[in-house]
Amino acid sequence: MHYFARSVRAAGWTPTIRYNLDRLRGSLGKSSRGVLRLQPKGVRYPFTIRAGESSDIAVFRQIFLEEQYRMSNPPSAVRSILDVGANIGLASIYYLNRFPEARVLAVEPDPGNYRICLENLAPYEARARVLHGALWPRCTRLALSRWGDRREWATTVAVPENAGEATVQSWDMPTLLAMAGFESVDLLKIDIEGSERDLFEEPCESWLACTRNLCIELHGKQSGEVFYRAMSAFAWEAEHMGEVVACRNIRLR
Repeated sequence: MHYFARSVRAAGWTPTIRYNLDRLRGSLGKSSRGVLRLQPKGVRYPFTIRAGESSDIAVFRQIFLEEQYRMSNPPSAVRSILDVGANIGLASIYYLNRFPEARVLAVEPDPGNYRICLENLAPYEARARVLHGALWPRCTRLALSRWGDRREWATTVAVPENAGEATVQSWDMPTLLAMAGFESVDLLKIDIEGSERDLFEEPCESWLACTRNLCIELHGKQSGEVFYRAMSAFAWEAEHMGEVVACRNIRLR
């Protein structure tokens, strides 16, 4: 009951009830099909999530019911946001409504997720741009795969074993910043299903020095070790919010 009440406070009655009804159907073996159109409290435009066995409902829970991207001391004057591993765009939507002066560049490698992300962010017009591709230490072509429960949120990329598997374009961080027109990033969100190991194993001090705040999901012990080693040259205020690690006010030591 406490979780339900908290969810209502965060997202409103209708999205919370529809989320719980979809979960109930699943527990009874009667998974929903098709899509749901939801508009949580404080969100300007409704958006689409896939119902039933899709991971979209879990992403919705994390972002709008549990508010795992809500910092207790949010940064001020957020105007540039880079959402890497954007999935269907729900984190971008959360941020666009929380920071009304911000522009977002959302990057997503999975074709199905990308199409829904494009649809969900279309109402924000010039404030949101969506790229089909991935963040990587260098610009190249990568192979797409799924791991874990193999649902849509478990999409990852890797160096292909042969050229025929290279189906996804990747960009390094300086290139993405240039494409977005950002000289610096006020808020960088990273959820790339383990690829953060590859990203932070390479030199990254130059672009981290241009990043004010960072929210990241770390997948496994090795990812955490690589990430914190890369961040050791910087000082920041840390906060853990569910599966998200928030680094506020990043600055060189």
